[in-house]
Amino acid sequence: MATAGRKSLIRVAGSPLSMTNEATTTDDNIVYQVSDPNKQVWAPTAPIAVETSSDGENWTEVTGGYKLDRLFGRVIFNAEQDSGVQVRVSGSYLPMATVAEAYQFTFTASRANLDRTRFQHINMERTPGLCDATGSVGLWHTSTKEFWEELNQGNQIVVEVQIDNRVTARAWARPTTDETAAAVDGIVEESFEWEGTRDQDGRMVSFG
Repeated sequence: MATAGRKSLIRVAGSPLSMTNEATTTDDNIVYQVSDPNKQVWAPTAPIAVETSSDGENWTEVTGGYKLDRLFGRVIFNAEQDSGVQVRVSGSYLPMATVAEAYQFTFTASRANLDRTRFQHINMERTPGLCDATGSVGLWHTSTKEFWEELNQGNQIVVEVQIDNRVTARAWARPTTDETAAAVDGIVEESFEWEGTRDQDGRMVSFG
């Protein structure tokens, strides 16, 4: 079913805040996600401590056998955990805020297909290459420069897309341009563009 564009929303991350012993939930005993929806984006390079317990009282730190999805606050184990095992995490999370006065955005995830055709073959052969993500945000200009500091400092940020009240994607990004434009018969507009980067676990984009 088609979804009206007005039901879409874009948000960006703020400064890191600490979290301690945050509970998680799971549907399959493999992927455990932080239960608090406000703490599901973790800082890109900050240490994340993972602990497990079979009784909720005695906790053991886990140092391997899993990977992190920092963009959605998930611990993904290599193997299914025993039924009843609880998982909690500590570290730093990024609060998310709605981009003010935005009227449009784009979000593109891509992967280059590299030509690997051999001599004397008439059909193209391709092999997967590098992944990338890019996007832009169109804003009604305000007195507050939402992205200037991030652009000026070269900061790594999070861009989140929501469609019909559901988070569909998040990406680690670095701002590339922040442009202001005006016409005598129009509203002052601002255009912000970004390119994907990755966190310390090698992840650039994650989907809800």
